[in-house]
Amino acid sequence: MSRIKDWYGKHITLIAPHPDDIAYSIGGFISQLAAVSTLEVVTVFTQSQWALPKSLRNSGAAVVSKVRVKEEQAFCENFKMKLYPLGLSDSSLSGYNDGNERQLQFTQEQLTDDIRTSIVLEKLQQILAESSPDIVIAPAAIGHHIDHQIVHHAICSLQNHQWQLAFYEDLPYAAEFSLDILEKQLTERKFSILEVISIDQTLADKYAALSNYASQTDKETIDAIIFHAQRLAQKNFHTEQAVYHAERFWEKEC
Repeated sequence: MSRIKDWYGKHITLIAPHPDDIAYSIGGFISQLAAVSTLEVVTVFTQSQWALPKSLRNSGAAVVSKVRVKEEQAFCENFKMKLYPLGLSDSSLSGYNDGNERQLQFTQEQLTDDIRTSIVLEKLQQILAESSPDIVIAPAAIGHHIDHQIVHHAICSLQNHQWQLAFYEDLPYAAEFSLDILEKQLTERKFSILEVISIDQTLADKYAALSNYASQTDKETIDAIIFHAQRLAQKNFHTEQAVYHAERFWEKEC
């Protein structure tokens, strides 16, 4: 029996560290759920100076941030989701670089030392208190990106069992690991699989959503995300079920 089908008709808050994280990680599922549930997206770090096209990157943080929020707005509008952009600075504006923003695992002390951690906690607490969702879906912080770890830590700190908490696999980072290593990492962190769902019927919607994030996305990124969806389907569905692309959700006791 599908546990996720219990989410149909519910009020669901989706937590994204950055614009693109929801589309990348669970865009196929969002396309399925949007017609039957009330969805809202809280995007935490919407100020950035990083972009894939060098011409955009060289335009400065104000321009980059505007483009990234506009991409996120288009994604949310397409699926009739309310967007809450929190306006906080991402790692590229907070003293990190490509080399140190993804340490193997930031310690509790390191997270606390980042002034953004307490701000994120306060802002998410306020939004969740006001919106009172039935379900919160947050990043599992796969790939160890500091921004993802801050958001994951905040959500776990706020969990009071007034809403069901589930986690998505952060893409494209999850695609960097073999499934065995990925699952080992998550089970060691006390995660257990909640459900794996087919996204074959909404794959085209997910692909279109990925392509919408032109400031961040290239063919290599899309290929990695689709590859991950294919291998999840191959591992978790029997051949006779004819499922070719999937997304996966996890749960844990915070």
